[in-house]
Amino acid sequence: MTTKKLALIHKIPDWLRRTGVFARKSGGGLLGSYDKNTNKNVFDDPKSMEVVRIEDAQVIASRTLNGTFRVVLDLDIPHYYQVSSSGNGHLVIDVELSKHEHDELMDHLASLGIIQEGFAKSAKIKEVGACVRLPWTIKGFDQSLNERYPDGEAPF
Repeated sequence: MTTKKLALIHKIPDWLRRTGVFARKSGGGLLGSYDKNTNKNVFDDPKSMEVVRIEDAQVIASRTLNGTFRVVLDLDIPHYYQVSSSGNGHLVIDVELSKHEHDELMDHLASLGIIQEGFAKSAKIKEVGACVRLPWTIKGFDQSLNERYPDGEAPF
């Protein structure tokens, strides 16, 4: 395998390369398409997907090698993702919810282990809901941008 192909494969995190299911449509071709005339997605036969090695794949599937499923989303709405100071991440999705819907979502995500229970509880009791640090705010040194760099430009 070429160095360029290996570099592309290594953009996929190790945990996903080790446990993910990679697939392609049997016989190649399109995975599905969008019909502009009807404003609908046109889906292929669900059995037309075959599991293949990562270098032969077209998609990452939500099924894992041990038969469970992980969350895989195709976000068709604006969103913001920031790697956190712990190396995990923060995701903000541009969907407006009522406080009740927000709190139900926090409970459900926590029950699935997607977010920590403490984060969900904290989000529910705060009037402003869930909160994550901005890129310039370091855990343990919670400062605004102006507090952190009072005399000038930030170094990024």
